[in-house]
Amino acid sequence: MDRIRLISELYASRLVAVIRSKSAEDALALAHAAADGGIKFIEITFTVPGALDVIKELAARKNLHAGAGTVLAPQQAERAIGVGAEFVVSPSLELNLIGVCHTANIACFPGAATPTEIIAASRAHADLVKIFPADLVGGPYFIRQMQ
Repeated sequence: MDRIRLISELYASRLVAVIRSKSAEDALALAHAAADGGIKFIEITFTVPGALDVIKELAARKNLHAGAGTVLAPQQAERAIGVGAEFVVSPSLELNLIGVCHTANIACFPGAATPTEIIAASRAHADLVKIFPADLVGGPYFIRQMQ
């Protein structure tokens, strides 16, 4: 699926399950439970041991969009895309990551914590911006102020 259609579906869904666990088996169980409960977007963080294997298995499931989270470098994004990730999420603003994702027609959601970072992400054509760490920068109040 191209990244523009994926983003449209994400806007309609309004929910991404972020899976962090201490094992690939637990991550798969959590992801399948979330998907069985109707969640269509599942982010597997690179902190999960065997994250790429989990993403690959989820990417094969119909009616589910598997993505990679806690992506810190373009090389990680390339590996995730290679196993079927449809979106990439980073906790920080790594501008090269956006280019890698867009070259592969994959959605990229870099993290930002300041107005300067948010504007830089927008100028770099990030598909969405993850406010991170949201609780430390003011949570919903900060997000409302940035609109």
